[in-house]
Amino acid sequence: MKSVARISIIFTALIFAAGCGGGGGGGGGPTWKDSLTPLSVKSSDKRGVCNTLKEEAGIQPITFIGEGFIKVNGEFPKVKINGNAIPSGELLWNGGGACETLTDIDIDLALEECTSFTVEIDLAALPVGGVEVTVINPEAVGTSIVSSDDFFIFEPATVTDAEPSVTCEFVSGMSVTITGTNFTPQAVVTVADENGTNDPITADYVTFVDSTELIAIFEDGLPATEWIEGIPEEYSVTVDLGEGCEDFETLDSAFGVGKFPIVFFSDPPVIFNGIDTDVTVLTANLGTKPDSIELIDSSGTAVADPVITFENGGRPNRNIITVPDGLTPDLDDPYDIRVTSYYGCVGELADGLDARAETNMVLASVEPQHASKNETQAVTIFLDDTNPSDPTFVEMPRAYLNPAFESLNPSATPLKAVVMPDPNDHTRLSALIPAGMEPGLYDLIVVNPTGEIGTLLIDRAADPDEIGNGVMVIDGDLPYVDKVSPGTFTTTTALTATIDGGNFDNQAGVDVELNCKERDGTNIGPIYGTNTSNSTTQITTTFNTEVLTHGSVCLVGVTNKGDGSRYDYSAVTTWSPSSNLPTCIQEEHSLTTARRGLELTVAKPTDTSRYLYAIGGDDGTDSGVYDTVEYITVDPFGALSGGWQELIGSSPETRGGSAPHSILPSGLSFFGEARTDDFIYILGGTDGSENLDTVYRAQVLSPENTPLIDDLDAALGDPEAAQPTGLGAGLWFYKVSALFPSDDASNPGGESLPGEVLVAQLPAIDGNGLLLTLKWLDVPGASAYRIYRTPAADMSVTELQFLAEKSCGDNADDLCDCATNAENCQWTDTGIIAQASSPAETTPADYPLTTGSLGVWHQPTLNNNGSDSVYLTTQRNGVATAIAPSPSDPNVCYIYAYGGVNGDGTYLNTYEWASITKNPDGSQSLSAFETGNDPIGPTGFMDGNIWVVTPNDTAEVTPDRVYLYFSGGVDIANSDSSVLYTGFLDTGSADGDLGVIAEEKLGYQSPRSGASALDANGYLYILGGLTVSNSKIVNTDSSGNLTYDVDLDRLVFAPNSLGSGSLTQRRAYAGSADESAFFYIGGGLTGYDDITSEPILTTTVERNTK
Repeated sequence: MKSVARISIIFTALIFAAGCGGGGGGGGGPTWKDSLTPLSVKSSDKRGVCNTLKEEAGIQPITFIGEGFIKVNGEFPKVKINGNAIPSGELLWNGGGACETLTDIDIDLALEECTSFTVEIDLAALPVGGVEVTVINPEAVGTSIVSSDDFFIFEPATVTDAEPSVTCEFVSGMSVTITGTNFTPQAVVTVADENGTNDPITADYVTFVDSTELIAIFEDGLPATEWIEGIPEEYSVTVDLGEGCEDFETLDSAFGVGKFPIVFFSDPPVIFNGIDTDVTVLTANLGTKPDSIELIDSSGTAVADPVITFENGGRPNRNIITVPDGLTPDLDDPYDIRVTSYYGCVGELADGLDARAETNMVLASVEPQHASKNETQAVTIFLDDTNPSDPTFVEMPRAYLNPAFESLNPSATPLKAVVMPDPNDHTRLSALIPAGMEPGLYDLIVVNPTGEIGTLLIDRAADPDEIGNGVMVIDGDLPYVDKVSPGTFTTTTALTATIDGGNFDNQAGVDVELNCKERDGTNIGPIYGTNTSNSTTQITTTFNTEVLTHGSVCLVGVTNKGDGSRYDYSAVTTWSPSSNLPTCIQEEHSLTTARRGLELTVAKPTDTSRYLYAIGGDDGTDSGVYDTVEYITVDPFGALSGGWQELIGSSPETRGGSAPHSILPSGLSFFGEARTDDFIYILGGTDGSENLDTVYRAQVLSPENTPLIDDLDAALGDPEAAQPTGLGAGLWFYKVSALFPSDDASNPGGESLPGEVLVAQLPAIDGNGLLLTLKWLDVPGASAYRIYRTPAADMSVTELQFLAEKSCGDNADDLCDCATNAENCQWTDTGIIAQASSPAETTPADYPLTTGSLGVWHQPTLNNNGSDSVYLTTQRNGVATAIAPSPSDPNVCYIYAYGGVNGDGTYLNTYEWASITKNPDGSQSLSAFETGNDPIGPTGFMDGNIWVVTPNDTAEVTPDRVYLYFSGGVDIANSDSSVLYTGFLDTGSADGDLGVIAEEKLGYQSPRSGASALDANGYLYILGGLTVSNSKIVNTDSSGNLTYDVDLDRLVFAPNSLGSGSLTQRRAYAGSADESAFFYIGGGLTGYDDITSEPILTTTVERNTK
């Protein structure tokens, strides 16, 4: 290809002798000519024409722009093109307009200055190269010679490279060096990003080095290009020399421009320098893995260039760096974190990481000390609070498992969901050891965000298999215990127990022990068992229980000898050989609301947490029904802790704030209640105006089925907007919960518990705010998500409030399916959504649900068909309810409703049942209710009782049967009864019908109504109630034992006396519940010894062991 020849434009001036010429002066001093603008040609309107286009272009007008073109007494300058004079008539000065008259020069000449001229040129006649243009001012002016290159006939140019290949956004005076061929001084350089994110940008000026090199200058720099699905978008470079040849003048993907990283948080912000710690560095503006992440000390020196890894499949703004142990602490000046991007752009977080060496918190223990690599393990970490002056846990500590020996991965593993379960107890943490850890021994380290550190260390000098104070992760599965039989131990010299469960070591064997708490709080144990048999699923062992007293509560510990893994089962109890119940204990925590006709139930959201619930009831009047539910924590030994509190509703109404705390569909009392697995059912009752046939259920919400925030992106806000966007500097907390569609089988229209809290420590960025984009993992079946955040920076994690709701479709019930549309599982916080400025302005719906919360109370539909609500066959006020397992199918159980008063005022002697099927996804399907074939005796009753007796309760029940016992309360004649009736299911039962109902020959002593019922260890108990004959509320009790009668081929009841098991106060129409080794009775009516005194409501709760 022919190269461009450079051609000069020559400006010729006439040189006058001294003293000659019009009005000239003498000597060598300045003349009037020196005040004229120097003659120059600066540019042309076309700059050039491609050689391949000039034949087609033909004759073209070209305008040259400059200054110092002087017109003298009407005479214009003369012009030559490539040495050829242009007739004056073919020149058009100043576009045909007037030139500027020069009035400030004192000379007898008419002077005007023009700034452009237009000439028609035959382009086809011009050679390749610069066109020579000569401008000659009139003779009277005289001027210097001026040359320039302003119009070219050029060959097609090529652009082969641009440097630098990467640079940073908005760098002042940014230059790009462009190489290629056939460049001219008239080149214009334009850059454009490949996807049109920004408008094309023209260089402010271009330096012509030679025909192969240009330097383009962008005075304000360039905006950053984007990353599209992990691929960097880049700028193309276009060199424009004039008309034509455009196809040869652009270089695609020439260079990239990156954003400066914003480093806004390190998690954790404080580390213990005695371990290798993985620190998550959260940034914004990174499109790919950074080139480096460095720790900068107070002298500005980079002291650590740690290994960078990615979390969550290569999310570029969430990098994990492994900070090696031994980092020198500097309490006065923590380390800055410097991040250098792929583009070489640098961002820093000042004081981003604080390294500490002093261990000044005293940890007492971690329980349990074993975890399996195959599953997540919940643990509790206890602080030694012997010395009140020692530091305690604060909000948002971090806990780590650090490998004790070099054979393991050297990095410490952070525990998940580390929280104080009771915000008022700063000596206890709950946490999760994640699945997938390498088997071995680990130290436990806890680091407060305020810098205090506590450790539980493995003894390196001991046996490598000795766990000591730390944690052991095993290769196999952990042992577990489902059942201990009997559930109550007699305080005799020896008692043989059967322990059923799984993963027991039948090769090396197992150790079994009891760790017990006496009723006065004294700890006894361990009491070791002597094993007589040991399979992988069952252990038979004998304990010496003589050292225990009546009413003790014991945890049963099973330890596999082979790897030391352990399980603690809660709980079994003890009683004297007389089989009497111990005296009830009144709990120090009373209900927040006194209630009559309520129900109590116990549920376990996880294997290590229990809650007691008080549901509904009334204020002692038939119309004063309550729609609220309150709950309280139950510890492993059965005691209530933390105080009762009302639940926040998980329903559309409560989310809108229109019905705070309205957890039930309406006020209810004297209904029946029963629980199986994660679902609580309530049947019948009254709403204060009519007797009901309704069936409701609610799910106990699982802390595992929640959204996990697993990524966070940030961008700068807009401080110039009418409403400036972005969050300010400080510490912010977030949680996300899932919402479910109205046809969800388990929690229709309800909300999940929130997932684990996300912490974001935001820096101050030149008066700007940050836009945070949260990204979370999808919850199956969710139709929307709720985002909660602290209303202002540096507030407590306990002060989270509702911020926004992320819907997933045009309809509220559209499922999110974030695998198909990832945007359904992300949301950007612009910082401009208003939240309540004070707690007084909030409603309960503004706060996230807490662990122990229930889902929406709803009417289940027939086998979850979504349309046919299930009802009882008749109204039942004062109904008794229970759930019994099917003897033949572990996934089926039956729910029963007995007695009560219907809508016509009839006292019912019938029972009805429906089947509950437990589905693989955790939901439950309910069938229609059917009335039993045989009535429960000849007389109808309300406020009666049902007992369910299974093989787990007594060896008198064969494995193929489940018994139900019924007792009446009060009949239409206001009479009570002590008669018992019974029926049973067996493996031959086709459904929940109990067959022939038998009347027991002997009933329990002292008939009563509104009493609480309990069965345990082959005994039926009845406590408190109202003796109708004298209208007296009692605290007495009655019981009887069950034995198998060969002739009758069923269990029979024999009454006896409880002896010491009376209630602490008189109580009727109370709620009662039993779970594991404990039972609870609370609320109801109480009265004084004087039978004529008026009964009053009570808030007290009492507990006993069974």
